Amino acid sequence: MAESCQIKAMFEEFLKEHGKIGKNFVNFAKRDRIMNALRNPKSEKNAQFKQKVKLKKYRILRSEDTGDEYLAIAIEEENGQETLYRRVAFVEEYWDIIKTAHEENGHVAVKNTFRAITARYACLSISIVRKFIELCPVCSAAKPGVKNFQSPSSSATCTSTSAFMGTPSIAAMSDVIADFTVNHTPDAPQAHQFGETHTAVAALHTDVTDVSMLSTSTMDVIFSCHICGKQFKKKLPYQRHLRDHAEYSPSMPLPIADASAKKRIKTEQNRARVQLGRQRAVIIDVDMGIEGAQALMLAASRTDIDILGVLCVNGTVSTEHACNNVLRVLTACTRLDIPVFCGSEKPLVDERFQPTANLPGESWESSVDTRLIKGEQAVSALIRMVNEQPGKITLVCLGPLTNLALALRLDPKLSKKLKQVYILGGNIEGRGGSTLCAERNFHLDPEAAHIVLRECQNITLLPHEVCVRHILAPDFFDGLVHLGTEKSEFVRMSGDERWLTACRTNGCIATCCYAVAIVVDNTIAMETENVYATVELVGVYGRGMMVVDWNGSLGREPNMRIVRSLDLGKIQSLLVAMMN
Repeated sequence: MAESCQIKAMFEEFLKEHGKIGKNFVNFAKRDRIMNALRNPKSEKNAQFKQKVKLKKYRILRSEDTGDEYLAIAIEEENGQETLYRRVAFVEEYWDIIKTAHEENGHVAVKNTFRAITARYACLSISIVRKFIELCPVCSAAKPGVKNFQSPSSSATCTSTSAFMGTPSIAAMSDVIADFTVNHTPDAPQAHQFGETHTAVAALHTDVTDVSMLSTSTMDVIFSCHICGKQFKKKLPYQRHLRDHAEYSPSMPLPIADASAKKRIKTEQNRARVQLGRQRAVIIDVDMGIEGAQALMLAASRTDIDILGVLCVNGTVSTEHACNNVLRVLTACTRLDIPVFCGSEKPLVDERFQPTANLPGESWESSVDTRLIKGEQAVSALIRMVNEQPGKITLVCLGPLTNLALALRLDPKLSKKLKQVYILGGNIEGRGGSTLCAERNFHLDPEAAHIVLRECQNITLLPHEVCVRHILAPDFFDGLVHLGTEKSEFVRMSGDERWLTACRTNGCIATCCYAVAIVVDNTIAMETENVYATVELVGVYGRGMMVVDWNGSLGREPNMRIVRSLDLGKIQSLLVAMMN
């Protein structure tokens, strides 16, 4: 029994250490808080916590068997018209859950134990399951190479396992009592405080499997059936015995493998590999602020995107600073193979706004080799590249539209040769960014925006109001910039302390990243609408505002596809992959 206590203590110690970095732990205290927020959202004063509850897609369900309420998470899985849920595993239950799944299924390996658990539970990572099995005296003795906790001259005998009493009902045949719905993947990061986990781990007091150490010279591991007591020296016969036993009914059985499903998954994986070989030709036009840097980093990290060039334009910073900043980003991405072109230094008409200072973060202070900036002007380069590959190039505009407008003036047929044009800019509800009613990119060069919207085809536009409604949660942003990679460090140092504090407090709106994410995956644009829109060029307050003909009053054909909502979960996944 001393060895049993030692194993349990080691597992608890691992949970404490794992809790320092774990984002997906939920203990009983947090469960009560989440359920209270679901039942009565107004009672939860912390807006960030309510947002996390939404993002995680928690539900309160009622068991058909016992009538008890339990906390569950909606899972992203196709199952006809039925929505599936997994019960949330709490820290205080980890030991019992893993022990039951592992031992009742015959001391199966890590992946099978994890499969049995995740068929019913969520919020329990495979790393915790792996650690439990490493500590299991039977498995560690049976499998050389795994850390062993008994003496060389002993073997382990495992006796019966007490069944863990969990709620058997997992599918959504239950009554949904409270419902917070948001489009997000089930494995999105869950806020977690180490102090809460530490307290929950300390509360673990379940019985450990009775493992007795028997002195023997043969070092044979004895597997004891928890149903009939029959003993086996090898694991496979023991597992077969369990499967064939008339009374074998594990509380967490292994999911039955579907051969057709495996074949389908393999086919989809092969298809994905083929798609990776079909790169999309993209040109990025950017004024290179902090958000533009993140967007360029996202595009440069994708193997399915071929960046033909980066065009710099006057906007957040001067064109000169923008070119240098692009080189700094490409250096962090080890992508100095991407050509950089210097574009327009002034708007078409209004030259009152002339930025001079560079961005304040330390990332923008490093020296660059300006000889890497191409001698060809950005507008000329755009026209040349599009004419070399007509109908194949996607243009992504993340700043003022001056370069594209000038190119359209020099080559009126250019718009027909572009495959697609993605624009970050404009507004659809009259809410201003840099003025009372105009978004910043359009306001900096209204004439350019007017020309592009009038003459370009195949436009997909991400407006200001949609961006500000999609906020990366503070804890997600903080975790993103502390991943310890060169890219995450670059992003963290790209702004000053005030910017970092604001993002950690209120969240981050990565507008440029949203636009590039749509280029990477069109399904991120969850809702779109085809409309006709133009840009107001006069007025004291309205200059630069995008005017949308929602009712078709002008009788003109739609000239753009406006994005109305985004899949923030998919965007977060892209950003994490980008940093790694």
